[in-house]
Amino acid sequence: MARKKMVTLLIGTLSFFLACRFTLERLLQSGYLGSGGLPSEDSEEESDVLAVDESLSSLKAASERLGVPQKIVYEKVYVQEKAPIGSDYRYWDRLTKRRKPIVKKRDPNEKFLSFEPWNGGFNNIRQSLEIAASLAFATNRTLAFPPPWNMYLRGKSGLEDYFDLVDITKGLPVIMYEEFKTLIHWKPPGQAFTQAAKTDCPAMGAASKKVPVKYDLAGFSWNSAAKFCNSKGVELCCAASVCDRKAGEPFFEAQGDDVWVPVADDENEWLQVGKDKFQEDPRMCQTHGGLYGDGPQWGRNTQTDGLRQHIVCCATPSHRRRHMLSEEKVAYEEATEVDLSGALRQSTAVNTTGQSQHRQSASQSQRHLLGQSQDYERFFGGIEFTPGVLLIGPKPGDPWYQDIFCIPECPMGMGPLQERFKKFNTQGSKEKMQLGQRTPKFHSINEKQYTAAKVIHFRQNLLGQFYQQLWFQDPVLEVATKRFVRNHIHFSEKVIGPAEKIIETLGDKQFSCIHVRRGDFQYHQTRATFAEVMEATRALFLPGERIYIATDERDKSFFKSGAAAGWNLTYWDDYAHLTKGTPGFIIPCSEMSVCSRARIFVGTQLSTFSGYIQRTRGYMDDQPHKEVYDTQTVFPSGYAPSWSEIWDHPTCGWCREFKESWEGL
Repeated sequence: MARKKMVTLLIGTLSFFLACRFTLERLLQSGYLGSGGLPSEDSEEESDVLAVDESLSSLKAASERLGVPQKIVYEKVYVQEKAPIGSDYRYWDRLTKRRKPIVKKRDPNEKFLSFEPWNGGFNNIRQSLEIAASLAFATNRTLAFPPPWNMYLRGKSGLEDYFDLVDITKGLPVIMYEEFKTLIHWKPPGQAFTQAAKTDCPAMGAASKKVPVKYDLAGFSWNSAAKFCNSKGVELCCAASVCDRKAGEPFFEAQGDDVWVPVADDENEWLQVGKDKFQEDPRMCQTHGGLYGDGPQWGRNTQTDGLRQHIVCCATPSHRRRHMLSEEKVAYEEATEVDLSGALRQSTAVNTTGQSQHRQSASQSQRHLLGQSQDYERFFGGIEFTPGVLLIGPKPGDPWYQDIFCIPECPMGMGPLQERFKKFNTQGSKEKMQLGQRTPKFHSINEKQYTAAKVIHFRQNLLGQFYQQLWFQDPVLEVATKRFVRNHIHFSEKVIGPAEKIIETLGDKQFSCIHVRRGDFQYHQTRATFAEVMEATRALFLPGERIYIATDERDKSFFKSGAAAGWNLTYWDDYAHLTKGTPGFIIPCSEMSVCSRARIFVGTQLSTFSGYIQRTRGYMDDQPHKEVYDTQTVFPSGYAPSWSEIWDHPTCGWCREFKESWEGL
């Protein structure tokens, strides 16, 4: 009997061990359990990164052993081993270089997490990556890595151009997007609807049996309009269904003389429904293709411009009765809508001639955002119609909200756990995010809709600091997730290599840095003259100290007051002989790396560029000055009684960093 009990106990223990094995391996492999996550000094584990001596004589041997070209060995091994600056410049190196990529065999039960990066600046995109990756890490999902796209102000590039993808795969299983789309049987945007629509539309003026229903919307493309109708179980109307064949007018009165609605007669076809109030408009009920030979370019983007105010969906009379369709007014914000980023809020402003901006050539910023929107439509459009996909993000008619993810669930009732959750949302530095004036929406990840979904896909609603949008019941998993981001999501050698040359020339922590954000920055309250910057910060710097200026201001005369006062200012261009060949889209990231090794760093308020520099300095144990001063607060009087108390004043969460991201790791 005792023997039988012993066997039962052993079987139970083995089952428990097997159930926990994957999670434990993930945490132990990445060094997330234990003090600092550092590997044991007496570990006999063979490193997959070889030490290469100064003479480079072992490059050939290393290349043969690793099975990769010598150039890759040099970039990934020798340069990292050399590390002539402070030991923490590559703060992740001592924690991850012994780790090997997590390679998962494709499993029919494998679950994924995919996301659309925020349609804005680079550091907003970085925040999207961090939130998506940390949630995938915490929930044991494979991350679908988005393909390269026309990134805002940076041209065609991908996240792998900036971040070390190899190191990301050492902490999290990753699948590239093309393989991911094939695996989940993704449907391209409009594919199921467009082809049939082209052959079903009657000629203009012909009788139509379809019943049109008008929706008053804004910010949609032709593709997103077709998907909107499809999501309601109906279809985009043909032109003949919108315009009365006898009167030659649409069945509704549009507000404006230049208003178009998308129609199904052809891909990206639009119908003029606006009418001049003072004279007959010959364009009334004419298609854009009929008038101008082709569909409009603006029909492929989602800009809110006044040209498109309505979507008209069609159903048969019986279909309409069955679904009780009625006209409704909703504020439709498509996945590629970028108005909330602030960058396109002025896209509908009226210029001095009284014409809307869509009739003028777009600015560089707008062109980049529109190109990015079109890429998003092409890459991610249609995923919501793919079986097994749970779409997270505002739907038509929803207000724009801030997602908060509770792992495994958001606690209810009273108790210590509930008090900690309440504090996360209402007290302490976590409160300072103020949710960007957006209503929080809480998700308990252990609910069936999340656990059962093959794919969790995020629309463009991932903006903010990852540690403010994920709440953990288990503090151990919270620390592990923060360590994962610190250790694995960092700039690649392509970024930090050029910066290293500048740091070596300036001297590690022998210079200070000021970030002066200007350019397309929409927060004009942060724009100070350089004389005002000097007045606020002069007490921070040592006499004659070199001050590196990280800026997007192209006119260097803006800084002439500094030179006139004898300030020793230096810029990226001063080191062109050292950084020759660095792609232009990489330079801003390299400048962040330069500032990470400055003695003192002064940032721009509300800038995520400045915020990320602060966090990387926080990650560096050998960086004594983790305070971040700003260009408008006078030092020292403006920081009384202490830097910490002033810096912790309530502000938005996405636009700055908090010490919770690096303390206690």
